[in-house]
Amino acid sequence: MKKLLLSLATVALTAAAASAETVTFDFLKETYGLERLSGSTQEYIADGTTIEFEGVTLTLTSALGDASKNGAGSRLWSDGLRCYNGAEVTASVASGTIDAITFTAKTPSSFALNGNTIRYTPTSKNVPLTTVTVEYTPAGSTDLKPAGLEFAETSFTVDLGDPFTAPALVNPNNLPVTWTSSDEAVATVAANGAVTILDAGTTTITAASEATDEYRAGKASYTINVVKVVKANTMAEMLSLAEEGSKIEININFPMTVAYKNGAYTYVTDGTDFTLLYGKTIADYETLDIIPAGWVAKEATYNGLPEFNAVGTMPAATSKGTFTPKTISAADVTLDRINEVVIISEVNFTEATPDSKADVTIDGVKFYNQFGIESEAAGLYNVTAAISAYKGDLQVYPISYEKSTGVGAIVAEGEATYFDLQGRAVKGALQNGLYIRVLNGKATKVLVK
Repeated sequence: MKKLLLSLATVALTAAAASAETVTFDFLKETYGLERLSGSTQEYIADGTTIEFEGVTLTLTSALGDASKNGAGSRLWSDGLRCYNGAEVTASVASGTIDAITFTAKTPSSFALNGNTIRYTPTSKNVPLTTVTVEYTPAGSTDLKPAGLEFAETSFTVDLGDPFTAPALVNPNNLPVTWTSSDEAVATVAANGAVTILDAGTTTITAASEATDEYRAGKASYTINVVKVVKANTMAEMLSLAEEGSKIEININFPMTVAYKNGAYTYVTDGTDFTLLYGKTIADYETLDIIPAGWVAKEATYNGLPEFNAVGTMPAATSKGTFTPKTISAADVTLDRINEVVIISEVNFTEATPDSKADVTIDGVKFYNQFGIESEAAGLYNVTAAISAYKGDLQVYPISYEKSTGVGAIVAEGEATYFDLQGRAVKGALQNGLYIRVLNGKATKVLVK
């Protein structure tokens, strides 16, 4: 699936003076004294931490406070300043007036500007803030009045094809303004501020005024996130549409069964394909619940793991379904089976199975205890697990362990003849038990469960 491309979000506070200073914090290139982390278990930035650059100070705080499990609400990673629930970034200058703040982020609509503070308004678990630019007028540098341009709302999400009315520009001094769109393939803007939506994507609409003898130059902006809504009648179509990334919202037009549920992880199937619904936006389903059609999903690949978030409210489960995991060997664990819930037969753990958040590699397969399943003693097990990946690293998340008898449990495809242990041919569906399978002249014991 395609990665979500970096988008630009620009929000202007008031006006930028002709003599204004411009300072940009680039969290992709610089650390500003912070530690760039690489693991999800590492500490959050301490509440109230400040960083300074060329006369501008950013203060990193959390609306949730130190008691929150999310600490100060942010971490510095390779993809920027990752903001979590409660994260705030407040700009200040030692001497002067801040005229405008602009920022870039992976998902700009996840942030809002309130005064001099950029606040994370969660649309997913976390979103990287990549740059913060502050324009300010040093004290005593000019007596010009601020232009006063602003918009009451600065972020909009629109379904492609739906009407969109541009917000009114607050222009108290009746200054002449010039309008621009940062991506005219997504939307264009006319000389009077009217917007025409053209395609899915994100664009920033900006109104700017030039400096006069009385007023500073000014600008105000808002973002439009245009989303294309497409119907999917099967999970295969759902997965195919997801390749278009965040520009697509998928109207789910088929029921699916919960193959396994654990916390934020909800593995689902339509009987043929599998996928992962992830996050707090997913309703509190139980394993084997049937999720009816009639809701909207959005692709949200995380570190190479395909997953979906819900857009809006999900329907309540209507009934219980059935699901029996396929039994495979360790050699069959591949990325083609990503997010599938399976039984991996006859896994020989020479030491205890991994405890919480630990891993062990058996027969080339990494078993990572994502769900905190209780560790079992060394032995031969049939492992029910979800096949997963992290940054391209194939791994499986154990769901349960069952002692194996040591008899092969993999049912090969193709024509085969089955006999019971008395040598009698078995016709019809196999019941639970031990059988002799003859395939291509080769006899093998199989255990059917």
